[in-house]
Amino acid sequence: MQKAQWTKSKARLSRMSQETDSDLNWIFVPGGPGLGSEIFKQLTNQIELPGVVWHFDFPNDGSNRLKNFQFSEKIWKQSLLESVDLFNHPVLVAHSFGGMVALSIPELEKKLGGLILMNSSPNQEWMKLFSGYTKVHPNPALEQAKLEYSKMPSDQTFKEFTLLAAPYFFTELSMKEGLALLSKLPYSHKSYDWAQTYFHPNYEANLILNDFPVLVLGGELDFLTPLILFSKNPCFSKDNIEILELKGVGHFPWVGNCKLVQEILNVFIKKLKAEKGTEIS
Repeated sequence: MQKAQWTKSKARLSRMSQETDSDLNWIFVPGGPGLGSEIFKQLTNQIELPGVVWHFDFPNDGSNRLKNFQFSEKIWKQSLLESVDLFNHPVLVAHSFGGMVALSIPELEKKLGGLILMNSSPNQEWMKLFSGYTKVHPNPALEQAKLEYSKMPSDQTFKEFTLLAAPYFFTELSMKEGLALLSKLPYSHKSYDWAQTYFHPNYEANLILNDFPVLVLGGELDFLTPLILFSKNPCFSKDNIEILELKGVGHFPWVGNCKLVQEILNVFIKKLKAEKGTEIS
């Protein structure tokens, strides 16, 4: 099942599955940027969730291409707000950059029924930490590919250096599966360039997170956005926020670990039911 609809700001919502036993809506927001919601295809094909599962794509990101689009932080934030407003307190499942965008929108506080952050960050400190990690664990082939990208930016050269960055994203056990996933994505280099220049250097979370259950997931072996950025941040030390480290997992926790993610989601569903009294089978 895949039916798409667009918001006023041209975000795309693709309905991936629907269970009739619940009125919950799950909106999966991809990281990247530039990788597209296809990054979730393996995950949402294998897990079971009550209600409707949606893949979200920012305007002109991934395969949601638009003519004459002008990038701006305001438009991307507005597009996520418009998508959330289509439903009654949906659950946002946001990975990496997608989680950062969500955390930068304070208006979401009264609109969400739940929030799951996968391998994200509450501020731009992840950039400094990752830069330090790459200096200790260099990847000369990646650095050369990024240099080539700077000379000739394109979707193809963006894809090439992203594939070479795979050792920073996946464990040895999940590398083959991770590379297969990355190789099939609809790379959008303009999204990547805009975020690197305008979003990431100034990013700081300002979503309060008081009104609904929050689950913050991070991989033990995630060297891009380490979980310590949340666990040491006092803003995320609240009774409604659970911070959970996944052992042996990298930046994409579902790659090679869909069963583990399903088990974690099952527990979170019970919290949603207890919090809101939602009828969930």
